[in-house]
Formats: sequence, structure tokens, C-alpha cells
Amino acid sequence: MKDYSNFLTKCLLAIYLVGLYWIIILKLNVPHIVENRTLNWIPYAAPMVLNGKIDYGEMLLNVLIFVPLGVYSAVLFRLWTTFKHFFLFLSTSILLETLQWIGKLGSSDVTDVWHNTLGAVLGLFAYNFIRKYLGTDAKAQKWVNVLAVILTLVFILFIVYLKVNHLWMFRERTLFR
Repeated sequence: MKDYSNFLTKCLLAIYLVGLYWIIILKLNVPHIVENRTLNWIPYAAPMVLNGKIDYGEMLLNVLIFVPLGVYSAVLFRLWTTFKHFFLFLSTSILLETLQWIGKLGSSDVTDVWHNTLGAVLGLFAYNFIRKYLGTDAKAQKWVNVLAVILTLVFILFIVYLKVNHLWMFRERTLFR
């Protein structure tokens, strides 16, 4: 049973990483062209502004989108130290911000790196809390897998619904021109 659980968790992680790439790098296939690359090295110096106000929702979403990375990391790399997990989270966030900058696909911001890493750390702590509450790694992993399958299916069905009903504009061109 444990091998099946690990296989399912790895599959869910792969789906999550593809989704993360699609959301952060491909911007959900919504046409998005940035004429000038921006790179902000000062935390909170250039927050996203919508309708003349700071968009705190964007900051919150940057935290939330990385929570699953922390959970999957805790499940699959149980023997890792907290520092190794943190290094994985930080590296993943920096990689995605770098790809955004290279591809002119959004602004690269150290604040995003901070929020992404924070989200993954929260996911790591959330899994540890779940494991402590349920008593064993096997029970916690099973619970995480069930929840992740449900949330993954809901996300996929939502995207299909948007596409079928023409509620979402999908990019037709290649990523790099």
C-alpha cells in the first residue's frame, strides 16, 4: 500500500508542477506581453496595483499557490532537514522568477520569491500538524492524497468548463517569438 501511496503522491506532485508552470510562467495561456523586463530586488517596493490600490490578493495567492509544494515535499522527503526543504522551496521560486524574466512573461520580484517560499514553508508545517494529529505518516499521506485528488479534479474541471464555454482566452501562439 505504501508504494501505491508514494506513486500517487509523485503523480500528484507532477500534475501540480505542470499546473504551477502553466499558472506562473504561461500565465494561464492568457496573452501577456511585457515590453520591458522588470526585476525588483527590494521587497514590497513595487507591489501590484489594481484600480489605484495595492493588490494584497496577488500577494496572498503567491503564498497559497506554493502551499502544496511544501505538503508534497514533506510527504515525499520525510528524512530531509527543514533547511533542505527550505532550500528546495527557495530554489523553485527563484527558478520560476528567473524564467519569467528570461521569457519576458511577467515582472520578477523578490517579494514573490519571499511569498512563494513562505507558502511552501506553511505547507510543510501544515503537513507536520496533520501527521501529528493523525498519528502516522501513512494516515497523513492517505489524507493528503485524497484531498489532493479532489482538488486537482476540481481545478481541471474548472479549466475545462471555462474552455468549453469560451469564458477564457487561450493563447494560440508559441511562447517565445
